[in-house]
Amino acid sequence: MPISPTRSAELRDFAETLLSFRTTAGREHVAREWLVDRPAALGFETYEWSADAETLATHPSFPDDPAAIDVEGRPSVAGVVEFGDPDAGRTLVLNGHFDVVPAEEASWSSPRSSRRGTATTWSHAVPPT
Repeated sequence: MPISPTRSAELRDFAETLLSFRTTAGREHVAREWLVDRPAALGFETYEWSADAETLATHPSFPDDPAAIDVEGRPSVAGVVEFGDPDAGRTLVLNGHFDVVPAEEASWSSPRSSRRGTATTWSHAVPPT
């Protein structure tokens, strides 16, 4: 099912705003607070939950000691949207995280640009505003 030009513009504006926040480790809440209500306005079902340090400690990508995993004040947010019959085709999942490395202004020729063709508009390549 094709996406209308209006819907496409709404989703692009949503992504550009989300990617503009400075979300280095410990500052993820800035984007999360903005994000919590936005997907619902775009027709997404939204969910928010806190990670369990005990469970994360059992995963090889995390420290073995749950006390070394900072989950306090860092809940997760997700949004789900259907573009038609969910049984009619494949599912596309986009995910990411907010805690990014700082983007130094001097590292970019067009630091605020998120147009197509600027680092292929990958989220990790768009510096914050």
